[in-house]
Amino acid sequence: MVPQQNPAWQLKFVSRDNHGNPIAAITTVVKPTTQFTGGQTPLLSVQYYTNSLGLSCAPSHAVTGGTTNSEAEGSFPLIGLEQGYALVIPDHLGPSSEYAAGLTGGQITLDSIRAALAFAPLGLNARTPVGMEGYSGGSISTIWAASIANAYAPQINLVAAASGGTVAITKDVIGNLGSFPASEELPLGISALLGINRAFPQLVTPILNAAGVKVANATKDGCGGATTDGSAAPTGAYGDYTTIPNPLDNPAVDAILAADDMPVAGHMPTIPLYIYQSEVDEFVPVADTTALVNSFCATGEHVAYYIGATGEHIAFSITMAPTVFTYFTSRFSNLPEIVPPGSTTCN
Repeated sequence: MVPQQNPAWQLKFVSRDNHGNPIAAITTVVKPTTQFTGGQTPLLSVQYYTNSLGLSCAPSHAVTGGTTNSEAEGSFPLIGLEQGYALVIPDHLGPSSEYAAGLTGGQITLDSIRAALAFAPLGLNARTPVGMEGYSGGSISTIWAASIANAYAPQINLVAAASGGTVAITKDVIGNLGSFPASEELPLGISALLGINRAFPQLVTPILNAAGVKVANATKDGCGGATTDGSAAPTGAYGDYTTIPNPLDNPAVDAILAADDMPVAGHMPTIPLYIYQSEVDEFVPVADTTALVNSFCATGEHVAYYIGATGEHIAFSITMAPTVFTYFTSRFSNLPEIVPPGSTTCN
């Protein structure tokens, strides 16, 4: 992690968990040293993918060099600073690191933005144009925030959101993590189940076998599915850690996972969206993303949708990063949106 000269602070604020209970949350805010040429200094909320159960893996630690987690994204928001954006980077999984729990992440993201706008040293105000961005695990909180913003935080001047590798159907992604290739991503899928279980303990707590309890304890403070007790990473299949053959075929499990899916029941984004997806993403099915885009379009939302022909899940996030900031600069400057050639748009 290369130190930056930008003034930065970490703020503690109040948000809500999945059940509406008040929780304390943390966010990192960064002030640009470059003037934005398109008008008023904008604010971009960056939701790191994080994908971890351990609190030490949160963005507030990653951005200060306290952990290597999310360093793959570490340089990503610097593009915004170079263009004059102020940044807000929330610990959007919350104080219990509820990895993959959408409502918690969406609410923390919006409350983090409110905290940044109210923090006088940043020099922002209620008219500040605000954007939100997230890839993969960060897409969950980003799209949830965009979906509930009109009801939860209508005073924020949201002008756009960008989402890549978007997790639309939770079960499909967790299923892929457990099967491709040769179960090497199984620890990440188990972490996602355990993260949602922190919000909804009835998800897997009643069906963990002895091996499952051991893995849950070994990974509870780990980054990216890693164990912290010296034990080997879990291998095999989800059913090796539960009292039933395949927890993803269990109606009770499916019902809880489905509640985390997008579009969000009863809510739709009311801001322009830029959604980008690799056609060959090994974890996130392009069909799921396309169906999500179609549902947004059917209710009148404006979406620019780009499908890339190449690039696995992580590589695609890196190659597409410049397009995200080109898009936001056009939106923050109140100009026609700029998206990659070949994008389709609706409304």
